[in-house]
Amino acid sequence: MYCLSINGQNVEGQGITEQVYNPATGEVFAEFKSVSEQQCLDALNSADRAFKTIYG
Repeated sequence: MYCLSINGQNVEGQGITEQVYNPATGEVFAEFKSVSEQQCLDALNSADRAFKTIYG
């Protein structure tokens, strides 16, 4: 399973399951859960805090 990194923590997505297809064969070769709206907001807030810590 693929994980996200939010605020230094590896977490599994809480959104819908997405499939990745091999364009040559059309076969699914990977699946992952996308981010939820809350996870997206958490990631943006974490990045904003990190930016402000470094650049003021």
